[in-house]
Amino acid sequence: MSETMTAFGKNIIVRKEEGSKTTPGGIVLPKARHSGWAKVISTGINVSAREILEGTLVLVGDYAGVEVNVNDEVLHVIHEDDIVAYKNIGGSDA
Repeated sequence: MSETMTAFGKNIIVRKEEGSKTTPGGIVLPKARHSGWAKVISTGINVSAREILEGTLVLVGDYAGVEVNVNDEVLHVIHEDDIVAYKNIGGSDA
């Protein structure tokens, strides 16, 4: 049976992107130092930042939000205030 999740209120569901685990010099980075970029999966209806849409990449803290497993996939539910920056992929800059 397949489960789905929908963000509620001012929450946002994201999938954290895997960062580089090894530096170009060969130093292995601990998990807490991986990239903080995450892809937005779903936004709650009360999210005030209209720039944050499904597919947007957002920069969040390593310990922001709640980690959940849905269909063997690790997702994070964060509050909109946990977003530090964002970038739209393939969108216009106008």
